Amino acid sequence: MDLVGEQMDYYRHRAGEYDQWWFRRGRYRLEPAAERRWFADVAEVEAALDRFAPSGAVLEFACGTGLWTRRLVRHAGSVTAVDSSAEMIARNQARVAGPVTYVHVDIFGWAPPAGGFDLYAAGAMAPCDPRR
Repeated sequence: MDLVGEQMDYYRHRAGEYDQWWFRRGRYRLEPAAERRWFADVAEVEAALDRFAPSGAVLEFACGTGLWTRRLVRHAGSVTAVDSSAEMIARNQARVAGPVTYVHVDIFGWAPPAGGFDLYAAGAMAPCDPRR
């Protein structure tokens, strides 16, 4: 398997852990002071995105479990959420209500539809498995 294929397989198999990592649950729990800093940083970035208030048509690469999609859809006229993982898209759909079009595809081989978008968004979060 090639490197990109390995990455997509890893991401797909770990779909259930991403929210645990983001919300600092289970093995991703932090000591209290570090957890307070983490959630303060998260709140700061979320508030900045809400102040930015992206409008129009938004393309979100690697949409994941919907943590950012749910914020984008508050402002955007529409969101096209792209991910290579059907498991991530399913979690995103369960979390997000609004004008979202989901595209399950390897983004390296995908071309956006003609007409373009008003905003391109990509967030990154990656739980670290100390056993790997």
